[in-house]
Amino acid sequence: MVSGQSIEISVIPPVAIDGSVGGEWRSPLDQQREEIITWVVNLLGVEEVVRAKEEFFAQTGMIFHDDESYHRRMSYFIDYFLFIRPLTQLDPVQPPTPFALYRDKHPGTAIHSFTHSLFKVIKIQNSGLALKDLCSDDKIRIQKQSDELFDGIAKSDVFQGFVFHMEDTPVLSHGLIFHPARSHRLLVKALKEAKKQGRFERLSYLAHCARLQLKHARLRHVDPRLVYAEVRS
Repeated sequence: MVSGQSIEISVIPPVAIDGSVGGEWRSPLDQQREEIITWVVNLLGVEEVVRAKEEFFAQTGMIFHDDESYHRRMSYFIDYFLFIRPLTQLDPVQPPTPFALYRDKHPGTAIHSFTHSLFKVIKIQNSGLALKDLCSDDKIRIQKQSDELFDGIAKSDVFQGFVFHMEDTPVLSHGLIFHPARSHRLLVKALKEAKKQGRFERLSYLAHCARLQLKHARLRHVDPRLVYAEVRS
């Protein structure tokens, strides 16, 4: 796709839940994301991705090549860049995201919409997953894709990331950030308190959660409840 400045976006690597690890199989979601990022980089240049990466690290924490979650975090960054980050240089008043810009030029886009949130696994089935969007309390049923496995996911797991709605079929992104079980009560409590006080802001809450998960990953000897005690929206 593209190369340069250690961005490493030429390949969006699969993760543990994807049975194609190390292989050449690409899901329709993989293909669509790669098409969008190729188009955007050709339009705006690789420097825009570099700036977005720096902003993302400032918000969610710096990730390094030897971090266990490196590939997932980079996949999460790509989702953030394509679907969340506004392109203010194109329109300072109503800036589009790369996805919105691409969709306007390509009406047949496979990805119709997306949900970026904190999710809880309610049920695991052969055909997919039942999730609860903890930010909105909506229920989402994930359709298992071809060659996709959910062996690394358990009931009651809590993770953040993107669900993509493709032809009315929700599928999971590869860029998922799983939070330790002992942090779940604190995450939900902070979420409820922020909503009750009318100060909940989804993006800042998720960015803070991502920073805490990275901090916990580097402090394995510390009770995660101590790390997540500072969670806020």
